[in-house]
Amino acid sequence: MEAAAWYCEQARVRTSVRSVNALLAQMEALSAPPGRTARCGWCAMTDAVERATLRHVPECVLGDCFICVACSGDLDVFPLDRPVRWEPGVGAVLTGAGPLDVGYVLVVPERHYGDIATAIRLDTAFLDFVQRSLVEYEELFGEFTVWEHGSASLGVRTSGCVAHAHLNVIPKIPLAPPPDARSVASWSDVGRLAMSPYLLLGGSGEALRIGADSGVSQHYRRQWASFVGEADRWDYAVVGASELQWATAARYGAW
Repeated sequence: MEAAAWYCEQARVRTSVRSVNALLAQMEALSAPPGRTARCGWCAMTDAVERATLRHVPECVLGDCFICVACSGDLDVFPLDRPVRWEPGVGAVLTGAGPLDVGYVLVVPERHYGDIATAIRLDTAFLDFVQRSLVEYEELFGEFTVWEHGSASLGVRTSGCVAHAHLNVIPKIPLAPPPDARSVASWSDVGRLAMSPYLLLGGSGEALRIGADSGVSQHYRRQWASFVGEADRWDYAVVGASELQWATAARYGAW
């Protein structure tokens, strides 16, 4: 088996394991005593009150957040899980699993927040990182579309399925904003105005729009899959890694 194909197969296996582990973590969290205290090695939150305030989630406390691991600086991380851009203590750009085109990336805060609005509101350095990352993306791939399924809440059906905040960025395509969407003037306003859970949609030359979450898993990935004529490949965990992911990393000059 060629090296790239082997790595892609390993990524599919790792993605499946993560999904199972995340589910077990959520089940344990829901059955835990309300006042339990746990320390997260990545974000250093120490008590239930602080976690609730920052929309922190048990997945991180239990050490099973793949984004937290990717931002840890551990060189033993699987190549496609490593950042293609990393600003220690602030954020990273990761290649997105399950790509349907070259250029699918995630822009993530290093600290474990439940949604981008919270991360932007509490961390001005990350706000700057988001803006710089999108400028670089446009230089590498051209015009873009960006979305977020804001907050994967435990016990509540939302469109998000990864609890660590992340922006999804792809080459520009038409996606439908939520019916009740309102435009916001800037990324700073996202942090100030968004109420979790929510849907966020924007792109090159477009206003950012925020609306109520649909409750449909991977809401915008479904639209993306339909747009490229592969409607049955909307689930990133099923699609797994591919040559498209390697090509995205190569565009950033990674490794």
